Amino acid sequence: MNINETGSTGGLSLKSQEVALRARPDIVIATPGRLIDHIRNSPAFTLDALDVLVLDEADRMLSDGFADELGEIINACPVSRQTMLFSATMTDSVDELVKMSLNKPVRLFVDPKRSVARGLVQEFVRVRAGREADRSALLLALCTRTFKSGVIVFLRSKKLAHQLRIVFGLLGLSCEELHGDLTQEQVGNFRVFFSRRIAHLL
Repeated sequence: MNINETGSTGGLSLKSQEVALRARPDIVIATPGRLIDHIRNSPAFTLDALDVLVLDEADRMLSDGFADELGEIINACPVSRQTMLFSATMTDSVDELVKMSLNKPVRLFVDPKRSVARGLVQEFVRVRAGREADRSALLLALCTRTFKSGVIVFLRSKKLAHQLRIVFGLLGLSCEELHGDLTQEQVGNFRVFFSRRIAHLL
């Protein structure tokens, strides 16, 4: 059995996407804004025959301001569809989306006991209220004094990742940044850096 799929995202040709959608693919993978474009402006496109609606990373889409778009998409879908909603967090806005899009939902949680991998030790550093601006300094202190190797730091933005890489470098710490704005050559350099670090640790 052949399954046909197509993507529909911003930044790519709207016309070529219209042609692909007219072929009635089995699966459409789309960003909310571009899907709304097709719902409103592509006469041959409709969600009337949709069987399954998958809302992935719902919390991220809501935090990025797509609540209205998601509501419009849900209203354009047939009531008889199956809806699957995936979210890393259950915020109030995600809960509202659940109420709007799902009928008698069954909630499945990954690792409800919050167990961790064997041998993993978790430690938490509490930043006092009003001291949030000191988080970067605290992170640098931890990486220079306590956790000196084999560290991965997750940050909320590419800009912050770039800034901290520069600061780490100025302090003589060996580090690299990894995010979506890097060229393929820079990603290749990161792979070499990471492979060397792993080999060193082993």
